[in-house]
Amino acid sequence: MKFGRKLKLTPHQQDQVRAMLKDGQPIRAIDRHFNVGVATIDRIKRKTELS
Repeated sequence: MKFGRKLKLTPHQQDQVRAMLKDGQPIRAIDRHFNVGVATIDRIKRKTELS
């Protein structure tokens, strides 16, 4: 059983966000594209940097 809130972005969309960040696109443009907050994109970015 998984607790907590459901993810806003699917794993496939998260991979797309990582690719867009790698290409140098601004976080604000990415969050508007996926209709999520800046914090969601920043969280994915931080998680990627730790890996």
